[in-house]
Amino acid sequence: MNVEDALQNWYSYLKSLPDGGPHIDTTCRSIEHKYVPEAGEVFDEEKKEPEFFDIKQAERVEELVCQLPQKLKKIIVYRYVKCRQLSKSQLAARLKLGKYEFEQGLFLAKSIIARGLDDGRSKI
Repeated sequence: MNVEDALQNWYSYLKSLPDGGPHIDTTCRSIEHKYVPEAGEVFDEEKKEPEFFDIKQAERVEELVCQLPQKLKKIIVYRYVKCRQLSKSQLAARLKLGKYEFEQGLFLAKSIIARGLDDGRSKI
């Protein structure tokens, strides 16, 4: 598996983890908490097909990303987790980096992760 597939696998793994953020109320914020909308659960989430991913590899990628220097870690996280839909030039602007500086950082971070994944395979 190449580094691009490993990073996509890592994203799927992160997406499957429980959300730690605030949760949507299903009742009003009255003292009694007795109000239930007539339609039932208004914010009922759609049932999604389960995604399959390699947990061990995703955890290994997570370890490698955490060991990256702060600048490279930020580039990888924004590219593969936070702002996946943006182009490289848009991401560079968001991170206040030059386009080539961003691409160089992305290449370096992916190279470090690829080397770490290869080292992990050779030890098995």
